[in-house]
Amino acid sequence: MLTGFNNLGVLWDGQCQLGEGPLYCPSTRSVYWVDIRGSALPRVSLTGGVHTNWQFASSPTRINHHVAGGFILTMQKGFALWLGDDAAPTPLAGPESDMPGNRFNDVTTDRVGRLWAGTMDEAGRDDTGSLYRFALAPDGYVGNNTIFIRIDPDHGYPDGMTFAQDGDIWVCHFFGGRVSRYGSEGQLKRQYRLPVSNTTSCAFVGSGLQQLAITTARKALSPEQLEREPLAGALFLADVDDATGIPVRAYGR
Repeated sequence: MLTGFNNLGVLWDGQCQLGEGPLYCPSTRSVYWVDIRGSALPRVSLTGGVHTNWQFASSPTRINHHVAGGFILTMQKGFALWLGDDAAPTPLAGPESDMPGNRFNDVTTDRVGRLWAGTMDEAGRDDTGSLYRFALAPDGYVGNNTIFIRIDPDHGYPDGMTFAQDGDIWVCHFFGGRVSRYGSEGQLKRQYRLPVSNTTSCAFVGSGLQQLAITTARKALSPEQLEREPLAGALFLADVDDATGIPVRAYGR
């Protein structure tokens, strides 16, 4: 059943071309995310709506906390350490320097602080992507792949996702205009409607991790669609009373 969130608002209407990867920072009570097509990294406060926007020469594709302080950025062609504010990102590694058509896409940390990073063909045509795992623990193991959820083609494409403490998975649908909530066995529990077609990623935020920050995109929408969807590319914030997020682990921990 497709319903609305009980309380859905716009945290920042920045018209991101390709907003992705929201990250909650508890110390500042703010949300960071990236605009891949805009080569930008925005930040907005949950308390006062204060907004900051950093521009980079290379497109950031994801931001994660670093255990030593600052952030680990995934850039279009590799990784960088960023201390925030006016500091320039310090390049760390570029494992696909020989593949100019590829870029890094989604990245996350697991519960022991390892970094998982995926790459893709920038044009979206060739199967040239890879999955990397950094800071591999001695007992680290990747099991066999299995299909967990099949998405109805009428509901768009599965994009970014996040987990709740109850084991549920919250999935954004690009071209689907919704966020779906699945149980730990893959059963569809509920779908939440948004006023835009391209929902891209989500994360639990706030002091109790009971709000959901949702990034969206203007990419691939026609002028007519953009006119009908003036909030495309905005960062949305929804109250979620019956779910609590999992604190994000810093890279290297």
